[in-house]
Amino acid sequence: MTETYSLQQLDKINIVSEDGKMTFGPDQEWYPEERARISGCGPTSGALITAYLARTRPEKYGALYREATFGKADFVRHMQTLFRYLLPGPMGLNSLGLYREGMEAYLKSIGVLMTPLMFPVHGIDYFERNRAEELRAFVRDALAEDQPIAFLALSRGKETALQNWHWITIVSAEISDEGLYATASDEGIARRFDLMNWYRTTRLSGGLIRLRG
Repeated sequence: MTETYSLQQLDKINIVSEDGKMTFGPDQEWYPEERARISGCGPTSGALITAYLARTRPEKYGALYREATFGKADFVRHMQTLFRYLLPGPMGLNSLGLYREGMEAYLKSIGVLMTPLMFPVHGIDYFERNRAEELRAFVRDALAEDQPIAFLALSRGKETALQNWHWITIVSAEISDEGLYATASDEGIARRFDLMNWYRTTRLSGGLIRLRG
């Protein structure tokens, strides 16, 4: 049996530019700075997660997004704000810990009480990965609480739908006893991939992180 979980207001992922073009979430290519365009996938994911929460529950999370509208021009400014906190280093934002620290700093700066929760995957565990049920539960619980999930794949493993060394934002999932397929916002499009295949075959670290509060 397959169960489907999704953000409750997926249409709030969409971003419309001044010329009327709609994208499924943001694209790091929107950054005006070259460095950010190259390494800004982590803060782009953080910008989408915080904007979605502010847009869907403004009474609770409105402070997460300070721009006037959710159009592309204002959203880029929000991306630039998140870039200052989720600041990529020489190797990018290449760990869940760096993402968590940056998000915690951003939350503290705006006075929002939320806690980043992580599901880490370690490259050293490649031959002993036995937390498939925990992975399913992490994804299911986050989406059931209407919380987007940031996902880091340093290595895509055998899952060719993914890029290496890249952050994307999971917004829905199909969960069964045999598998776990996810759909994510990735560079402005919807990308469906086999998350369980990634989990079982990636040889580098990565994982998932979401907010609770």
